[in-house]
Amino acid sequence: MRRLSPRLRFPTEALLAVAAMLATPTGCSSNLEHQPVASVPTSVPEGRVTESTTPLPGPLKDPKDEPQRDPAVDPAIAGTEPPCDDGLTCAKLGRQHELGDGLPPDTAAALRYYLKACDFGERTGCNNFGYMTLNGVGTAPDARRGLAYLEKACDLGSGAACHNIGYAYENAQGVARDLDVAADMFRRACVLEQASGCRALGLCYHYGLGVAPDRQKARVYLRRGCEGGDAVACDTLEEIGPLPAP
Repeated sequence: MRRLSPRLRFPTEALLAVAAMLATPTGCSSNLEHQPVASVPTSVPEGRVTESTTPLPGPLKDPKDEPQRDPAVDPAIAGTEPPCDDGLTCAKLGRQHELGDGLPPDTAAALRYYLKACDFGERTGCNNFGYMTLNGVGTAPDARRGLAYLEKACDLGSGAACHNIGYAYENAQGVARDLDVAADMFRRACVLEQASGCRALGLCYHYGLGVAPDRQKARVYLRRGCEGGDAVACDTLEEIGPLPAP
């Protein structure tokens, strides 16, 4: 099968092959590892997150249950690594450690910085810490803890985190498979202008995964994803073609 598009700006390991080219639908989404830290605003726009109509099932560990830390003083970092005293700086340092960009590559250090960024309320830190914890990157995998931090990031306005929760429910990653919840989380991601969330929701509508099939809505959301810069959404629109004439 030919490769339809380059990898996303996010360093994801795999993209969904365009579902219209497959004999049977396999899902709505591909996973997103991280948000690009440099482009994340220091404040979250108000009124852009729509509340989920389907509650997240299962007892997820609440990040509030974590031991309280002073986000400005972390013994694990103090004296050995560059300090940070605001969420965006911590998130950038985490990204540098993760990629080995100007700092030694160290996923454990990346996790510490991402967690510290999340303590400051930086959604990127919460998303990246949640994703790495869910998938066991730099730490033992802990699905419940990872999903709890992704949920926190989603509530803070991270479209990537909302998408990642949808992916987890679509693929039974640490939770029971629930396509209704998955589609709802993709909708939240799309509302937050996460192009991949719009694309995933469009494919859900195209195949009736977690929502009633609606080819018109599928095209609306796929086009929104395409206009938002998601190359897979653009390719999918081209592959499925226009609606048949009435």
